[in-house]
Amino acid sequence: MLRRLAAITYDLMLLYAVLFFVTIILNIVFDPATIQNSKILYPVSLLLCCYWYFVWHWLHGRQTLGMKAWRLILVRADNSPLHWQTASIRFLLAGGSILFFGFGLFWALFDRKKLTFYDRYAGTVLNKSVSGLSSAP
Repeated sequence: MLRRLAAITYDLMLLYAVLFFVTIILNIVFDPATIQNSKILYPVSLLLCCYWYFVWHWLHGRQTLGMKAWRLILVRADNSPLHWQTASIRFLLAGGSILFFGFGLFWALFDRKKLTFYDRYAGTVLNKSVSGLSSAP
């Protein structure tokens, strides 16, 4: 559980930096007043950026940068390759979990297989990576 929390913390710090640069780019491309007046442009842009960060990393290497640092790897429960649908479901459920005060993460404390809510329902498992396997598709 501590490795998982450390990887999440690491990823959130990296994601914060990415979102900072996306905000700068949006302010260059659009007038800042337009961004402030738009109720949808800025939040949707940031949400899409978060989606891209996590899903792209899960599909290309099975690890985000935080997961790589803490030697965690994301696989499907049957060890088959992740598909974008599976990764998208995991992203949406994990995001919903954050809105409910981390409920989905703390689910792992009571789950017999130590799976989070979003891993259980997306059909994924977060394993410790073996050296040499971490970047395999």
